[in-house]
Amino acid sequence: MSDIARAYTEVYEILQYLPEEEYNKIPSWQIDYFKYNRDLDYKFNYSFNESFENQQLLYDTYLNLIVLYDQYIATPQRKEALRKMLLEHEEVMLKDIFKDFEDDSEEKKDTELVVQKKESFFKKIISFIKNLLKG
Repeated sequence: MSDIARAYTEVYEILQYLPEEEYNKIPSWQIDYFKYNRDLDYKFNYSFNESFENQQLLYDTYLNLIVLYDQYIATPQRKEALRKMLLEHEEVMLKDIFKDFEDDSEEKKDTELVVQKKESFFKKIISFIKNLLKG
């Protein structure tokens, strides 16, 4: 099956461990979507012995968890913080993409701006989701 079906398996499994209050904020049709479109042959077990950051999750799992968090669980303040973080990450990515297309001439190297990255995007997202799972 596809990576997206495996990601749905991971998302569905993780949702089972949400505190009931947060779980109930997600519409049942959304949970059912993950349930019925997941890869039943893919075995994913959330390890309580590992921190959320150390779980080996697929990229699409993170994306789906971010959307669920933003749409259904996050407070308005958390939504705003998440959106700012996503916009900041988008700007850094765009700068990196354009930097790849730059000419490698010596003149440009002398005038090139350095993009200073703060905490990585996924570490920030993982922190958000970790706080969510802690309840």
